[in-house]
Amino acid sequence: MAINQTIELHIEKLVLKGFPPSQRQHIQAAVQAELTRLFTEKGVPSSFSTGKNIRYINGGAFNSKQGEKGETTGNSIARSLYKNLAK
Repeated sequence: MAINQTIELHIEKLVLKGFPPSQRQHIQAAVQAELTRLFTEKGVPSSFSTGKNIRYINGGAFNSKQGEKGETTGNSIARSLYKNLAK
């Protein structure tokens, strides 16, 4: 039996240093899409079952190649966030 679970994830601030303003919306859309995919396919991390608010998650640092698509960068950010939520 499948259990439907609804969560609300609000990212108040996503700091994107060194990225051109023209890429910010692409990155944001990719983060949202990839997080949705990860939560759907891998499930809700156990850190959400505690009912506590998570005030800060360090998404880590990574290198991106000049001219890299916003989608690639956003996917990397989302995977890092999900990984840190699952700890």
